[in-house]
Amino acid sequence: MDCSFFSEATLEVFENFGRLLKEKIIEILTRFAANVRTKFFESIDYVKNKSIQFKEFVRLTIVDIRITVGIWMRGPTRLYWTIIRIFRRLDDNCADKEKSLLHYFDGNHTYGTLSIATAHAHVPTQDKGQILSGPFGTFFGVFDGHNGNKTAIFVSDMIFGYVTKFASFERKVSREILADAIAEAEREYIKYIERVDPGRTTGMSTMGTCCSIGFIWRNTLYIANIGDSQAVIGRLSGRNNSKNIISDVLTANHSTRMEKVRQGYQTSFPRDKSVLVYDHSSWRVKGFIPVSRTIGDAYLKYSKHRVKDKRSKFYFPNDLTAPLLSSQPYTLSYDLDPADKFIIVASHGFWDQISIHKAVQIVHDSSSSSSSREGIAGRLVEEALKQAIRYTGIRYSELVKKKCRIRLRSYYDDMTVMVIFLDRLLDGPDHNALHQCVRSSNQCISTAFDPDHSDLFKMLNAIQLTEKTSVARFTVADFM
Repeated sequence: MDCSFFSEATLEVFENFGRLLKEKIIEILTRFAANVRTKFFESIDYVKNKSIQFKEFVRLTIVDIRITVGIWMRGPTRLYWTIIRIFRRLDDNCADKEKSLLHYFDGNHTYGTLSIATAHAHVPTQDKGQILSGPFGTFFGVFDGHNGNKTAIFVSDMIFGYVTKFASFERKVSREILADAIAEAEREYIKYIERVDPGRTTGMSTMGTCCSIGFIWRNTLYIANIGDSQAVIGRLSGRNNSKNIISDVLTANHSTRMEKVRQGYQTSFPRDKSVLVYDHSSWRVKGFIPVSRTIGDAYLKYSKHRVKDKRSKFYFPNDLTAPLLSSQPYTLSYDLDPADKFIIVASHGFWDQISIHKAVQIVHDSSSSSSSREGIAGRLVEEALKQAIRYTGIRYSELVKKKCRIRLRSYYDDMTVMVIFLDRLLDGPDHNALHQCVRSSNQCISTAFDPDHSDLFKMLNAIQLTEKTSVARFTVADFM
């Protein structure tokens, strides 16, 4: 084609458009492939547990595929909605038959048993949780997103790979490894939004997430957290006294409710009177976010990502002279011993309703036998939901079956709760344990086997620890 009659500027526009179109197509295909893979594993998992009628599902899916082939040349819109219908059926099969608000799962990990439960107020949920277990360790994380779920999804998908990469390079696992993984997640997410949203049109720069991650490795617990998701450990106060349980906080609370956080802002930004705004019953950074540390939220960290449209609810005047939010995590190493019985990790939506002491006591009272442990994370979420609606006149039975037409966000936030029991500290990890991946999603908890995580645990298995850091147990005091 003779392009000599086009100006250089026009050709440059065409070239840029082609490049952006190519990147967009690659991004869509990548996300589509990842979605298909995730849905496939979730479906197979639920088939194994006999929670759906597999023959009927296959029959309907084949019908959809036939329709897809028939309309392939009739237009992309109809093809798109056919694919969406297949995905929605997969989502429906993951959900309970009665579309319950509360979902939970009980299973095993390297050092004992586990329980995870979720209750969502947003659609889609902004919380993500995962537990990855192999023969030599257990990794867990709660990711509490805000202003959307894309950051939480990105971090939950990538963080364990970053941990494995740095641990393999350093030939050890440490709390610094977890800190490096969070820093890498922050860098890669900022690069990601700059690549897929160069025009700042999708709102991804206003999305962020808090996170609490932990790794149990060779009888040591490594913790890193950012934001207001918290982890606590239940510990017997006496060696032979099983009735007295105490709780140690393992994470720092970076919420603006903490006086130390607010003092830090006043010290760092003495001339900015609007750096903290009291809104919706809490102090918020620029009136938007009630925490001082997050992954993402580029619009509060970098001037080039600041929202400049005055019609946007995320607009604020003046460029940033310094980041208003930090991405530096709090880290902790904790030597486990037989007095340590269980770990509770939860998003702030749960801790807003239930105190740390009460949560630890509920788990302790229910952990005398394996039968009484069943569904313990679900019982914690149930208690939190009852607490959230205690003055509303709404019955709990109506709430969990979604029979009451209420705006759930008005009463509570998304909740994700994990209870990880430490039953094998004396015996050591179960080297015959199977690789397991437990993830919370929009409508269910998936336990599908993921070969990628199996490969990552095999890499960790080759690591020989060169040193073991011992630290005293304490309650976190450094919040800012």
